[in-house]
Amino acid sequence: MAPQNIALLTDSCADLSPRLAAENHIYMVPLRILCADGEYSDGVDIHSADIYRRLKAGELPQTSLPSAESAGAVLEEIRDAGYDGVIAVMLSSGLSGTYNLLRLISEESGDTFPIKVFDSVSGSLGQGLTVLQLAEDIRLSGGFPQLLDDIQLSTGELYRQFVALFSEK
Repeated sequence: MAPQNIALLTDSCADLSPRLAAENHIYMVPLRILCADGEYSDGVDIHSADIYRRLKAGELPQTSLPSAESAGAVLEEIRDAGYDGVIAVMLSSGLSGTYNLLRLISEESGDTFPIKVFDSVSGSLGQGLTVLQLAEDIRLSGGFPQLLDDIQLSTGELYRQFVALFSEK
């Protein structure tokens, strides 16, 4: 049976503000930020202003995919909130292992808690806009199979636009 109460999940690379994520019921898995003085969770204990300050000081923070524990904790939070399925739109698999991490977790969850994972083929604005459009689609539709079709069209169109943008030169 298709889920009826569908949660949206993305990662912090979607650059959605906490207010925008909360208003649209979007859950976020934080990417890890590796700095000279330790490891931080993006949007949790380090923010863009902190990173810009570090860059100005000559430090070059690195990003890393979320830990499996962090992703699992967010999925548990979603389940505890009463959702019976998840649509996850993650940072481009060409840029990060985040998509693959969620894909593996979804395979382990099986049919007991359906998690459909999509590669945004994007990051930042493109990823964030895709997730916001899906939030609107969930509000308007409610049909899980239709939403999955819409996501595939959306990410495919995003990919075509990206390729066209860089192929015209």
